[in-house]
Amino acid sequence: MRLATRALLALTSVAVGLLALACAPAAPAPTPRYSVAHEFDPPVPADDFVLAAPDGKRTALSDFRGRYVVVYFGYTHCPDVCPTTVGTFAAAFDALPAEVRTQYRFVMVSVDPRRDTPEVMGKYMGHFAPDFIGLSGTQAETDAFISAWKLPVECGEAAPDGSYSVGHPASAWVLDPQGRQRLHVPFEATPQQVAADLQQLATKG
Repeated sequence: MRLATRALLALTSVAVGLLALACAPAAPAPTPRYSVAHEFDPPVPADDFVLAAPDGKRTALSDFRGRYVVVYFGYTHCPDVCPTTVGTFAAAFDALPAEVRTQYRFVMVSVDPRRDTPEVMGKYMGHFAPDFIGLSGTQAETDAFISAWKLPVECGEAAPDGSYSVGHPASAWVLDPQGRQRLHVPFEATPQQVAADLQQLATKG
């Protein structure tokens, strides 16, 4: 390969990398006391929303006040990121001491209201943990929380068979009992890292 060609490829790689960083959602700065999570310092009040639980009950995010809540935005037809993330948290919750585990709730919020009915969400979450909660709503309700949380969500074009993908955040948010955003957990976190950070938050505040 000629030197000029190699130089052009190198410059292209750098440009692509910088573009990806520029387009990535901003995250709070990491802190040494957590193994992988980024901390919101100071904590940020989380915007509330009301959606449908698998039993059809209207459920607000604020209904979970008094506990730590892991909030994850995804969809049940996601082929890789969502099952990986929910599975990571299920394994992390299993690794927590019982007295810490009871302080937490995991809530997956659907960004795909056309396919994720409350019943579908209930069956999906049941594959991971019996007390993991799935919430979904109408398109208008979904658009509202996407806007409030400033989520990078984008629906892809439908394939000939009608299937489509939905771009969404791969990370998760952890709220404290007062309903404030405390941690931002990246997709690449392992169950061991997540468990360590959740226990750190619950025990040290």
